[in-house]
Amino acid sequence: MKDVYSWWAQRIRTSKINNSGWRIDYFLVSDRIKEQVKRSEMIDSGPRQDHTPILLEMEI
Repeated sequence: MKDVYSWWAQRIRTSKINNSGWRIDYFLVSDRIKEQVKRSEMIDSGPRQDHTPILLEMEI
């Protein structure tokens, strides 16, 4: 994913508005279960300015 971030600096109030963030939140899965991953994405956090939730959907 290009230009999709999960964290924005709090010292710079416009970092989220300008989409200048970092990808610091991840899910790690083993090779054994990687085929069960259906989707992984960042969820829009609305006005929240620091972190955005991330989603991992798997088949069981």
